Amino acid sequence: MKKYTINLFLASTLILVLGCETGNIEPKCCPEPAPQLVWETYSTATGELVDNPINAIVQDADANIWIGTPNGLSLWDGQEWNQVKRSYHLLPLIRIEDLIIWEDSLYLANQYGFAIWRTNWDGIYGPDSGKALALDPDGGLWAASQNARLWHYNGERAQEVDNPADPQYAINFVFEEANGRLWLGAEDGQVHIREAGIWRSEDLGAVPSAISQNPNGQIWIGTQGAGAFIYQNGQQREQFGQNEGALSNTINCLLFDERNRLWMGTDRGLNVISGLDTPDDVLINIYDISDGLPSNNVRQVLIISETDWWIGTDRGIGRRYIK
Repeated sequence: MKKYTINLFLASTLILVLGCETGNIEPKCCPEPAPQLVWETYSTATGELVDNPINAIVQDADANIWIGTPNGLSLWDGQEWNQVKRSYHLLPLIRIEDLIIWEDSLYLANQYGFAIWRTNWDGIYGPDSGKALALDPDGGLWAASQNARLWHYNGERAQEVDNPADPQYAINFVFEEANGRLWLGAEDGQVHIREAGIWRSEDLGAVPSAISQNPNGQIWIGTQGAGAFIYQNGQQREQFGQNEGALSNTINCLLFDERNRLWMGTDRGLNVISGLDTPDDVLINIYDISDGLPSNNVRQVLIISETDWWIGTDRGIGRRYIK
C-alpha cells in the first residue's frame, strides 16, 4: 500500500509538471490569463500617433477610431495603427481641428477648410480655415470657421449662414438642439444663441471652449477659466466649477453619456461626475497621470463602452480598457 501510494503521488506530480507540454491532460490545466483592466498610452514616442496634441477623436460605423491632430490623422482599425499625414489631395490633411461621422462618412475641419472621406477625399469648402463641426438634428451638418463664418451643409452643397460673431475671433463650437436652438461659442468670450431666427449674445467673461447637453435638456458650456455655465431653456441658471467640485475652472471638453454622467476634461485631469440630479448624492471621480494618462491636460474624451475609454491629451492618448 505504501509503495502504491508513493507511485501514485509521483505519477500525479509528473502529470502536473508535464501535462501541458505532452498533451496528457485537458488544455484547461493551462488557462488563459484572466482579462485585466489596463491603461495604455499612445503617442509619437511609441509610434502610434502622427502628432501628440489631440484635437478630436471619433469612432465610425466599422468601429475604426479616427484621431485628429495638428499634423494629420491617426487611425486605429482594431488591429493596427495607420497614419495619414500631409497629402496631395484637394485639401491637405494638416492641422485637423475637428472630426465628425455623418451618414457613414468622415467629415473634417482643417486649416484649409472642410473635407469628406468616403472612398476618397473630397472638398466641401476651401476659402476659410475650418474650426468646428456639429450635426443638425433634422439632417445636415454645421461647420464654423476660424474667421467666425458659419455654413450649413445638406450633403450636396454648403450654404453660408449669417451670424453675429466677430470675424476677428474663431468659433470654437457650434451646437443645435432638437428644438432648433443654435449655439455658437467664440474666442472673444461671447456665446451666441439663435432662437426662432433671432440672434442674441452673452458675454461669459471667459472663452467658451466646449458644449454638451444632458438627457434633461440642460446645456452646459465649458470655459477657459470660469468653469461651466448651465443653461435651461436657453437661459443661464448657474455655474459649476472648482467651488462645486470640479478639478479646474479651465474646461477643455464636456460629454454627457447615456447614464447622465458628465465627463469633464480639464487642464488638471479628467472628472467623471454622476448624481448631478441629486445634489446630496453627487459622486466625483478623478483620473490623471497617476492612473495612466500621459498628461493632466485632457482635451478630448471618447467613451466606447463601460470598459473602453479613449482620453486625448496634449501629450497623446490614454486608453482604459479590458485586455
